[in-house]
Amino acid sequence: MSAKKIAQEIAEGLREQGFEVDEVDAWPVSDYYLYVSGASGTGGGQGYFRLTTRGEVFDIWSDADKPIKDAVKDMGFKIKKDHKRTIFVAYEIVTPESAEEGDVEDRGEEAEEEIIPSYDDTFASAATAYLRTRGARPSGGDWFETGFEVSDYGTGAEENHSFHLRGFTDEEENMIWTEMERKR
Repeated sequence: MSAKKIAQEIAEGLREQGFEVDEVDAWPVSDYYLYVSGASGTGGGQGYFRLTTRGEVFDIWSDADKPIKDAVKDMGFKIKKDHKRTIFVAYEIVTPESAEEGDVEDRGEEAEEEIIPSYDDTFASAATAYLRTRGARPSGGDWFETGFEVSDYGTGAEENHSFHLRGFTDEEENMIWTEMERKR
C-alpha cells in the first residue's frame, strides 16, 4: 500500500473524529505528510506526521498533542519519533576589512539538506557522497567544512561553508567520519 493511501486512511479517520487534516506531497516522493489540527471539541492542538510505504507513522515535531496521537493510535498505528537525517549547512564570509577587525563580514544559514539514500546506498554513504560533492573535509571540531575560498576576486571576499550532521545514529556518524578521514 502506498504512503498516500495510508495517509488518506488516517486522514479520513481523523476527520470523522472532528480533526482538520491537510495532506501534503513532499520529498521523498514515496513518503506522504499530514498536518493535523484539532477542531473545537477535540481538545485542540496540532501535529505533523510523515508516513512511509511500510505503514510507519513518524511524528515530525515529536510533540504532537495527545488527543491527536491518541486518535492515530486508536486506528491501529504506532507513532514513532521521526528519524530524518539532515546536514545543516552554514556559511561565513570574510573580507579583508572584516579580517582586519578580527571578525566576519557575514554569517548565516544556507540550508538543511535531507539525506535520502538511493536504492543501493546507505545513509552514511549518501551523506559522505554529499559532503564530497560540496568539497567538505573534516574540521578540527565536530563538523565538516570547505575551508575559506575566494568567492569575489573584486573585493577579496572569502567564503567558508560548514556542514553539521543531524539525526544520524552514532554508528552512521562514525562511518561518515572514518570515510571522510580515509579519503582526504
